[in-house]
Amino acid sequence: MAEGNPQLIVERGEPIEKPPVLIMQGTADDNLTPDMAADFAAAYTKLGGSISFHSFEGQPHAFIARDPAASDAQRALGLIADFIHYQIG
Repeated sequence: MAEGNPQLIVERGEPIEKPPVLIMQGTADDNLTPDMAADFAAAYTKLGGSISFHSFEGQPHAFIARDPAASDAQRALGLIADFIHYQIG
């Protein structure tokens, strides 16, 4: 588990490909600890990767799929579209 753990890989500074990353996490996510995504973003950035991290106040895990019409889900979908357009643009 430790060998393939993305957090530990970047913390160890292993030579890996570092594609641009988009992370979105709700603050009420019950699958991941509150600091997990932010810690990964910090470690990935320190390793020289490009990462965009967005936190969604009060949203649970998989909030986009739970209610795609909700305002936070719409904002997240917009961020995804913008991220993709920027990468291929």
